[in-house]
Amino acid sequence: MATGDDDGLLAVLDPDVMARSGAAVTTGAAAVARGASSYAHLAAAARPALVDGATGLVVLVDGRVERALAFTFVGGGRIALIDVTSDPGRLSQLNVTLPWFRN
Repeated sequence: MATGDDDGLLAVLDPDVMARSGAAVTTGAAAVARGASSYAHLAAAARPALVDGATGLVVLVDGRVERALAFTFVGGGRIALIDVTSDPGRLSQLNVTLPWFRN
């Protein structure tokens, strides 16, 4: 991990966190944080969101959702599961709410 707030990210991840996408499954806080740091360039386009009712983030490109992350939390408020969706067909099926987003 070479970018962002690595300690801050590790602090919110459960040690046994799992990140799953259509392409792969990554387990363990260090591995998930490493993977997340490779997407740091998308941070400026990320917005907090509710994704199918779960706390999450979306990446907006030209006003449309390009990627959605839904988080599942465990005791202590740490993230235990991150579901990443980037497939356009699957994204169109998600219920995404941007309650804090302002143009």
